[in-house]
Amino acid sequence: MTPSFDPYTPAELAERVEAGGVAKARLDPARTLALAVLAGALRTG
Repeated sequence: MTPSFDPYTPAELAERVEAGGVAKARLDPARTLALAVLAGALRTG
């Protein structure tokens, strides 16, 4: 088994995930709906 290398520390990773969540929360409703439709299409495809 090869050792894994993570380029980010756990704290940095948490910050990046949080920033992504904040960015998604600030999207306008039309864009959110479009992303939801695309996600559903990719999941069923």
